[in-house]
Amino acid sequence: MGHKNCIQTTLSLVVYFLSFGTEGSVLTKVEAAQLKTALEVVKAKCDAAKDQANQTSATLNAGAIAGLHPPAPVPTGAPDVNIAQGKTAYQTSNYAGYTLPSRSVDGNTNGRWNALSCSCTSAETTPMWWVDLGQTYRVNRVVIYNRWDCCRERLNPFNIHIGDSNQVTLNPKCGGDHQIALNQPSISVSCPGMTGRYVGVRLPGSTRRYLTLCEVQVFSNAVALPKKWREDRRCGAAFPAPGANPGQCDPNSPNPCCSPYNYCGVSRNHCGCHGCVDYRNTLGEKLPP
Repeated sequence: MGHKNCIQTTLSLVVYFLSFGTEGSVLTKVEAAQLKTALEVVKAKCDAAKDQANQTSATLNAGAIAGLHPPAPVPTGAPDVNIAQGKTAYQTSNYAGYTLPSRSVDGNTNGRWNALSCSCTSAETTPMWWVDLGQTYRVNRVVIYNRWDCCRERLNPFNIHIGDSNQVTLNPKCGGDHQIALNQPSISVSCPGMTGRYVGVRLPGSTRRYLTLCEVQVFSNAVALPKKWREDRRCGAAFPAPGANPGQCDPNSPNPCCSPYNYCGVSRNHCGCHGCVDYRNTLGEKLPP
């Protein structure tokens, strides 16, 4: 019996017994005794209901403390954000001197030449453009906006390189040769599992070609990955780094190679010996004997 029902039952009993008396009369002793007994029964039921409510409340509170109530919120995925915009960009040459590489990371996806938001190299073999993200990130996908008012076919085919070496062509490719549909202003290329500080776009082949990019977007969860090398220049299995085991050497530093004695350096005993590991080749392959 709930609290509200207890009150209603009590009032009903009082009205019932009072209805027996005439106007101005009082209850007889028998009627008063009957009313008292009925009210005691109602009180007992109300007390029992109150105890049950308190017990239920205590159970719920204990569950909440134990983490059972309320249900934990469903975690959402990390945001997929463009980490290339505004970063430092480079290319192998500048067409006419004013189509700067920074125009491909200025946030403007306009594909018309006169909008002055496209980068372009001179005509050359294997022209390349790349962006320095500043830190190593896990790259989910790369979106490229092509020139739209002319010459759309110039971009095909193209390669994407992602890795930690500033010698971008040494970094692994995301897939093989990519082709953008000529009736589409952009293409999104998925790069699952790839990580790197540098993301590059390169035109393969032996013919002279122009590389024109009106925007390059690099999408990531924007969480920088821990470094694969140590500040004390030690390397190898005995010296793990925050982001790699065995610890590596910074491929862009003056000491990019790991010697068999677990030191990073650049001499032949670090880079040219049996057991040396040259991280300028981002695969980190040991040299043969």
